[in-house]
Amino acid sequence: AEAAALAAATEASWEREQPTALASREETMDGSISLGQTVTWNGRQGVVRYIGGLKFAVGEWVGLELAEAEGTHDGNVLGVRYFECAPKHGVFAQTTQLEVGAGPSGTLADVVTTTPAASALAAIPTPLQDAACKGEAEKPEPTIVTPQTETADASAAIAAAAAAVLAAEEAEAAAAAAVAEAAAAVKAERPTTVISKEETEDGSISLGQTVTWSGTQGIVRYIGGLKFSAGEWVGLELTEATGNHDGNVLGVRYFQCAPKHGVFVQTPQLEVGGASPSSTPVEDAATPAASAPAAVTTPADVAASEEEEEAKPETLLESKEETADGSVFLGQTVTWSGRQGTVRYIGEAQFASGEWIGLELTEAKGFH
Repeated sequence: AEAAALAAATEASWEREQPTALASREETMDGSISLGQTVTWNGRQGVVRYIGGLKFAVGEWVGLELAEAEGTHDGNVLGVRYFECAPKHGVFAQTTQLEVGAGPSGTLADVVTTTPAASALAAIPTPLQDAACKGEAEKPEPTIVTPQTETADASAAIAAAAAAVLAAEEAEAAAAAAVAEAAAAVKAERPTTVISKEETEDGSISLGQTVTWSGTQGIVRYIGGLKFSAGEWVGLELTEATGNHDGNVLGVRYFQCAPKHGVFVQTPQLEVGGASPSSTPVEDAATPAASAPAAVTTPADVAASEEEEEAKPETLLESKEETADGSVFLGQTVTWSGRQGTVRYIGEAQFASGEWIGLELTEAKGFH
């Protein structure tokens, strides 16, 4: 009874409570892979247990339960449960990495599906099993089993099972740490600030030059491409708060200015008027803002301005029902950069010219 209680306690420590599992699709988007199918990945056979998105990577992924303990997890990665399998039997791969038709669908005879504790206990041979392996099952050696011997054997089995549980937990933690480190490395490589060119391609506009846009004077603070639009753009710091941003748009910093003083325009929209700051004294500027970033020299000033702007009510722009060419309409499900989303806005944007589409993504992979 004591040995059974110890075994039950060891089993309970392994079967910990897991977070809510993500629902899998029945098949991949191209229909080539389906749940329960047997495939080959890097020469290793496995069964498809999950198809869908991951919290730590972009795109569609396939979760496999490998036949051998050559994976990195048990279907739980970074606290999210995608599927269930034995420790070190789980791996995620993409469709292009898989070969179909490696064996009978949905069966892996050699996949370990029991808990490590049960596996460890089952792996301990009894004297009868040991004799059968040696061909001596018919004439087993007489063995005197005392209560003390039975308890000692059970304790050894429990200790071995506990060691297996600990090793599996350590392997899972190491795999999760490796995934987290890789995700952090990818995130660290993403640029947070974009470097400006010195002048436009036609040489008509240069950094620091004073120009006029829609009757408002401004200073050129950025020249180059934008993450959200093609072509060459000019970033201006306006002398008045008639812009749309502070030089940061959709999480990317192009230049620095006070809130609502930044705007992006294209060269044909600008009039070259007034001398550049290099030849005009600061005292001659029309307003303090035109003399450069003196108004944003401290983080406290910027924070105060942003809080004041956030306190103002938002302006809600009215959307069109469909795009100008009729190819996209409100409420339609579309895909952008491998991410699925629903069309929530069609029309102009205040931070750039042209027609734009606002999407609500199915996952938290957006900017606002």
